[in-house]
Amino acid sequence: MKILNVDTSSIFHGDFLRYEISNSIYENIGEKNSIPAFSDSKYSSFNIINTTFRNIDIISGLFGEESRYILDDITLFNIKTNSKALLYFIYNDIYINNLKANNIYCLGESGTTSFILFDSGEDKKELTIKNMNAYDFVLNGPFLKVEGDLSEVKLDYVNINDMKSYGSIIKINSRKSNTVISNMTFYNNVNNNKFDCGNIYFGNQFNISISNSKFSNNYSKSNGGVICIDTIYGMNANLTSNVFEYNKGVNGGSIYLNDIENNYKPTTNKKIIVNMEYNIFLGNEAEYFGGAIYALIESNNQLFFKNNEVMNNKAGVMGGGLFSPKLIKYEDNNDVDSDYNNKNNKKNKNNTISNFNSYFNFFNNTVLSVIDNYTSKPSYITLENIQTLDKIITSGKFLPLNFTLHDGYGNIMVDITKYYSSLTIKVTLKEVNNSNNNNNIIYSVSGNIGSFLFGICELNYFRIFARPNKYLLNFQVENYIDKIDIKFNDIEIEVMECERSQIKKYDKNGLLYCEDPICRSSCQTNISAICLPNEQNINDVDHNICFCMEGWEGIDCEKRIFTNLDKTKNTVYAINIPVYFIIIFYIIFVIINRKESIIVDSGFYKIFFFTLGIMFYFVSNLFSTFEDYKECSLHFMFKHFGLSIVFIMYSICICLASELSINNESKNKLKAVSFEIVTTELGMYSSSTKSNEKIKKEEEEKEQEKENEDYGLKSIKFVDDLIPDETVNTNEVNTHLELKLMRISSIMLNDENTKKNKKDKKELNSKLNGSIKANSHTDSTITLGPSTNIIGDVFLKDRRIYKIMFEIITNMICYFILFILFSFDKVFYIARNEGNNPDNYFIFKRREYNNSAQSSLQ
Repeated sequence: MKILNVDTSSIFHGDFLRYEISNSIYENIGEKNSIPAFSDSKYSSFNIINTTFRNIDIISGLFGEESRYILDDITLFNIKTNSKALLYFIYNDIYINNLKANNIYCLGESGTTSFILFDSGEDKKELTIKNMNAYDFVLNGPFLKVEGDLSEVKLDYVNINDMKSYGSIIKINSRKSNTVISNMTFYNNVNNNKFDCGNIYFGNQFNISISNSKFSNNYSKSNGGVICIDTIYGMNANLTSNVFEYNKGVNGGSIYLNDIENNYKPTTNKKIIVNMEYNIFLGNEAEYFGGAIYALIESNNQLFFKNNEVMNNKAGVMGGGLFSPKLIKYEDNNDVDSDYNNKNNKKNKNNTISNFNSYFNFFNNTVLSVIDNYTSKPSYITLENIQTLDKIITSGKFLPLNFTLHDGYGNIMVDITKYYSSLTIKVTLKEVNNSNNNNNIIYSVSGNIGSFLFGICELNYFRIFARPNKYLLNFQVENYIDKIDIKFNDIEIEVMECERSQIKKYDKNGLLYCEDPICRSSCQTNISAICLPNEQNINDVDHNICFCMEGWEGIDCEKRIFTNLDKTKNTVYAINIPVYFIIIFYIIFVIINRKESIIVDSGFYKIFFFTLGIMFYFVSNLFSTFEDYKECSLHFMFKHFGLSIVFIMYSICICLASELSINNESKNKLKAVSFEIVTTELGMYSSSTKSNEKIKKEEEEKEQEKENEDYGLKSIKFVDDLIPDETVNTNEVNTHLELKLMRISSIMLNDENTKKNKKDKKELNSKLNGSIKANSHTDSTITLGPSTNIIGDVFLKDRRIYKIMFEIITNMICYFILFILFSFDKVFYIARNEGNNPDNYFIFKRREYNNSAQSSLQ
């Protein structure tokens, strides 16, 4: 059926009827009366299928409101109306499927007109809309408005795009309602009424469930760029798997939630439950607070959050991601009904939002490009320097106080926009023991009021003028209507009499106060000088005394007084120069006699470098009285370079003694038998066991070797001839070698006609000569040297002259003794022309010798 150019009253008229309309077109209808253009039937039933309404200009609605309608596959195009609603339904269940509507103008009275008006009346009624696509609307009120006492609304696969409305696009305002929205797309919609909250509004007592929906590029001149929940008398809201992106509002770029009545009194007897899971809030923006979410909720409500992403949202004042005027507490829905909580009841399920990054994942939410993920209104103030505050002062002294303003989550209220700049803190004074019976002025304060900048208030010029007594500092917040907690108690201070170095003065109220003297600007006050008052007790810059601290001098105390180290330097020279000559003489002596066996066997280069290290150390003492960087560097370099050489030589001696030796019984380690110990006599004994002809030849070779090497200890090669097969037991090897050494010693001594008993058993107890003999003493001197430095640093740190002399004398004794131990035997034996006789620098301890043992060696 096709109806054209109708300019009369309703097409269908009659009550208590049943209509079946399908495959129809109604167009070019113009009606200038208040009767519904399509039907004014009451108490009837309409089933309209596959029908188009287009090019209609009316001042009323299409349908009579008191009938029941089923609309399936309906198209509405280019329709203009001035009525209360184009589709008006009351007291009946309504079902709409596959509705396509665009280019619709609802231009009725502001705030009262709508595209769909559903009124449930007093009974429970249901509005179901599926697969609707509506776009390009101009509305003077809501697109969908729901009223009545008890309504149920189901919106599934509804697309609402490109609508401009003077008010909310969807307004659910029933006394009680249950709304389910799923798979909705809500794009590019605008609410131009700054007095109508949000593009989707829920009020009164309601249950809502919104899931798998997308809300993008919506704008509201009021609060809530998408959803506004306001004036709540009971709510159960469940938002799951939704996307809110690039929406804008005054407060709450996507969601505005307020469970406080407009008169700011909390509603009573209500239950609030909010569950938000797996939602994404991206790129939303609020003009003032809460770039993504603005939530004013009483803390006794039940809030559940899980895996919500809040990213790249912006706010003009505070809370780039979330702003809650009051502290939000939440329930951890991962722990609800858990065995742990039921059994232990230890886990606090009232947590603050600052603890649940796994429930709200905040990232890069800003206020004027400054990161501000979440915040609340100012909550409490702390005093940062309460621990270091001087509580005993003199009258008139500055008493700096540093306060910090925090939100409910413990964050510092940066307040980059200075929104709370008028908020101030005031410090007042109260006498502990009121002794003022005459009501005279006994105290006053100045610099006691301050505001917060970036969350910090510094009262650096707070002063107290008072008579000596005990007082209490009291703190008050001003110019702010809400409550802010002071997180510290009143502070008791004691005002004392003026110090002797202070100037006494009186203010206009006759209160005595103390003033620190001020000297001329050139005086190095608090650096190298103290400013003292003059005799007239007047704070005169030109007459106050610039008194120099210890170690400073000059008119303005600008010159340092350096310790006179000339006498100390002369003493150091006098102590060390004789030592230099001794060491130099010894080095020359060793070089001249470098072919003596005692030097060759001990190691010429070891002796030379060891002595050179000792000399470098004593050279460093010349610079121990350093007064500049150059002298300090030379002292450090010579001292540590010299001692390093000494320690290296010491380590070489230890390593040689460890590597070249006889196996021990207890460990596979070496005894002290080395190139420097096994003498040519060992080779002489070995050769005596050979044929006479070979002996003569070897004696000639030995004689030549003696001339060239001065008894050099190169005969270690014969040790292999004395040691049995390697498979022999270690104890047998040691015993065998020791007996052979005793045999060699006895033969050598008999050849020299020494008066010793042939029955004595001899034992060779070899000891390293030269530096080796001093090793036992070196341990103590190496330890004692640094120990004296430690003692000096601990006990003489601030007395440099005593420290220098203590370290010079003690270290000189240590290292000079070490030098004597390493050098005495060489000077002594060479001076007696016995430097080539090993008997002098090897010690033999004798014991009884058994002839049977000697025969066994052969």
